[in-house]
Amino acid sequence: MTIIEALTETKPVNFTREQNGKLSWEQNLNLDRRLIKIIDKLVQLDLGQRYPSADKVLSELRKINSYDLNHHPPKTQLQDVKTANRQPRSSLPLLIGLLGVICLLGSIEFTFPTVRPIYYWYQGQKLLPQQPQTALDRFTQAINLQVHSWRAWLGKGDALAAIERYPEALDAYIEATELNPDLGSSWQKRGDTLFRLDNFTEAIAAYNQALKLEPESAIIYNRKGQALFQLQQYEAALVMQDAALERDRLNPQFLSDRAKILFQLKQYSEALDLFNQVQAIKPDSLELWQDKFFALKALNRFQEAEKIRKEINNNYIKITQERPQDRSAWIAQGDFLAATQMYNKAVAAYDQAIQLMPDNYRGWLGKGEALAQNGQGINALAALDRALQIRPQSYQAWQAKGMIYQQQNNLDQAIANYDQALKINDNIPLLWRNRGVVLNQQGRYTQAIESLIKASELSSHDVQIWRELAIAWSALGKDNQAISAIDRGLKFYPQNSALWGLKGSLQTKNAQYNQACDTYRSARAAGGASTIIIDSMRQLGCRLN
Repeated sequence: MTIIEALTETKPVNFTREQNGKLSWEQNLNLDRRLIKIIDKLVQLDLGQRYPSADKVLSELRKINSYDLNHHPPKTQLQDVKTANRQPRSSLPLLIGLLGVICLLGSIEFTFPTVRPIYYWYQGQKLLPQQPQTALDRFTQAINLQVHSWRAWLGKGDALAAIERYPEALDAYIEATELNPDLGSSWQKRGDTLFRLDNFTEAIAAYNQALKLEPESAIIYNRKGQALFQLQQYEAALVMQDAALERDRLNPQFLSDRAKILFQLKQYSEALDLFNQVQAIKPDSLELWQDKFFALKALNRFQEAEKIRKEINNNYIKITQERPQDRSAWIAQGDFLAATQMYNKAVAAYDQAIQLMPDNYRGWLGKGEALAQNGQGINALAALDRALQIRPQSYQAWQAKGMIYQQQNNLDQAIANYDQALKINDNIPLLWRNRGVVLNQQGRYTQAIESLIKASELSSHDVQIWRELAIAWSALGKDNQAISAIDRGLKFYPQNSALWGLKGSLQTKNAQYNQACDTYRSARAAGGASTIIIDSMRQLGCRLN
């Protein structure tokens, strides 16, 4: 701007900018067009459109000097005299002046309040991949000098996320999106951090905002689908994953996430096909296709499942031996071992992650859940309390504690922990369901029904919700509502013999013997018959064929 004022003898405040942000200043000046282009780039409103460094500017200026020397050799004195009046205004003094200004800016880079924030942001970006803690310091310095720099806040969020300080990272991303609400990637990172903090509902809201700005972003569709999956909204999650795959049809992450949804919808063969496809694309990414083991088990292909389990387990051993300092690898191994009911080995893997990072929330949470599954309730509660010290707003830790108290038949404590979890996140169907189960156990049927109905509104694919609702309605003497709840469950699980048996027993209790026989025959036709149902049919004298 100083150069422009020197050239035009007009203060920059008197110039106007065009709609695209370009400053109109060069009219009526006989200047080299390359020099005009350089100056235009130096005064762009958007920092991202300016030169990344003073060296780049110098390089561009040297190109002009080099061109002039090579294509315009010195003239004789006579030629100079003859053409003096026709020579365009020489750019050499201007180039010297511009170089002087750039050098001046370089010399005051560490004291001038406009240049320094840009310098710290640039340094933070360079340091971020390998030294996130040092990068965090640079981004913080930039913010201290220029508090309204959305780029610095975004960089700070990236650095905090890299060192797993997610609550602080979320604050930084919120600040970045408020300062610049039109950047889709900022909203996505905000959603990703909310997801890591298990706040799936708000994560979905952030992803929705990101999709408004970037409607063709496959990764945002995928992330939204993952959040919906965590809320057990499987049909909606499937729509999002299909949208992601429309834009990137061979992405292994998208294929894997779609397979997991199909598995929850009990479409095991289709899920297995996708897991096989993912394994072929990314054989080294165990987390993407390891659920193939569960799909094979669900299809009763036990020998193949066991072979896959051993292969995955051996690969995790190899990975952790090659990368013993990789916390995420130990956590992934622990998760798989816990899912395959190898709880002692899972705890050992989580302990390795905790040893590397004592404040590892995922390590303590996984360890607590594995200990609980292994019947070590006291140790499990201690691990979960440590997880809550690290992240007090973890609904998962409160939920896990509630389940331990429920197993110990300490029902009041179980309810208290479930209620604490629901204060943090009331969109988790499993929480409402478990709470309803405990209330049923306490004989508080009306409250149980309220809790279970809430669970059914959030997820209709949980068979235990409908069974517990039927029990509560029946306990209140409202068998019609109980049978209606059973019928809702049978729509999703027509082969569930427990639901068929419960419906038949309610009809028998009300002397509806023909209806009970019809129910039992329907159970056999749907493949939901059991020895209990056959015995009930014999006791009622129902036709067996």
